[in-house]
Amino acid sequence: PNQTPPWPDRSAPLLAPSEPVLPADAACWTGPIVNKVHSVALSAAADLLVSGHGRHAWGDDCIGDYEFVKLWDTRTGRQLGTLLGYPFPVTSVALSASADILASVSDDAQIVVWDARTARPLHLLGERSYRHNRVAVSAGGDILASPEDATMVGIWNPRTAGKLHSIDLEWREVKTLALSPSGDHLAIASEYDLSVWDPATGTLRLDLQGSPEGDSDKPEALSVTSDLVAAASGDNLFVFEIRTGDRIGTWRTTGEVYALSLSQQGDLLAGGFQDGAVSVWSARTGALIHT
Repeated sequence: PNQTPPWPDRSAPLLAPSEPVLPADAACWTGPIVNKVHSVALSAAADLLVSGHGRHAWGDDCIGDYEFVKLWDTRTGRQLGTLLGYPFPVTSVALSASADILASVSDDAQIVVWDARTARPLHLLGERSYRHNRVAVSAGGDILASPEDATMVGIWNPRTAGKLHSIDLEWREVKTLALSPSGDHLAIASEYDLSVWDPATGTLRLDLQGSPEGDSDKPEALSVTSDLVAAASGDNLFVFEIRTGDRIGTWRTTGEVYALSLSQQGDLLAGGFQDGAVSVWSARTGALIHT
C-alpha cells in the first residue's frame, strides 16, 4: 500500500497520490472509467472518513490490480492517503470507533485489516473467495464479521487475526449482515429470513423465519443495536425488538431503501434511497422526521 504521514500530522506533505498511478501493463481498457464508491465508514470522532472504490471500464475485460481505499480528513476535506492492490472493486469497509482498525473486502481476495491511522496492513483473514462481499467491525475493534462462503459467516478478532468460529446458516444463502457497535449482536439476512446471533459465542438469539419459497420480506439492508434490529426490503421497513422478538412496526417508504443506520440510542433510523435522498424516521413509531 501507499504510505500516509503519521497520524495526526496533517501538515506533512502527502506521500500518496490523489489518484493511484496505474502500472502500464494494467492500463489496457479502451472506454471511459467510472470510479464508483461502494462503501464508506466514519470514525467515532468523525475526523476520519474511509471510502471503498471500484473503477469499471467498458469495452475491455482487462481491469488490473488498481481498485483502492481512500482515507480522508473530514475537517479539511483533505485526502490523507490511498491504499492500493485490490483485484476487484472494494465492496465494503468498516472502522473501529478509534479508527485503529480498518477492514476492507474485495471480491476474490482475502479480508485486509489495516491500522487506519498509519495505513499499515496488519493481517489477512479468511480465504480467497468471491464471498467476502461485506465486512463489519465492532466499535472496540475486537470482533470482525464477514461472509466466508455462500451460507457461512466467519467471526474473527481483527487485532490478533484469531478465528473465533463460523456461523452456519445451512441451506440459506447469506445476503448481507450488520454488527452492533458494542459487538453483542450480529444480524444476518439470508435470501429467506433474518436472524440475530451472539458473535462471541455463535449462539442464535432471534430467528425470524421466512417462507421456504421466498417472499417479499427478505431483507436487503440491515442495521442493529443492542436493543433493535432494522431491515429494509424494497420499499418496506421492519423494526424488531431483539429481547422479545416482537415486530415494533412495519412501514412503507416512498422508494426502495438501499442502506440503513440506527442511532446507537435506538431512537432514530436513517435510510438511503436510489434517487440520492436520505430520510430519517423515529425508529419506534416510523414517523418521518425529515428527508
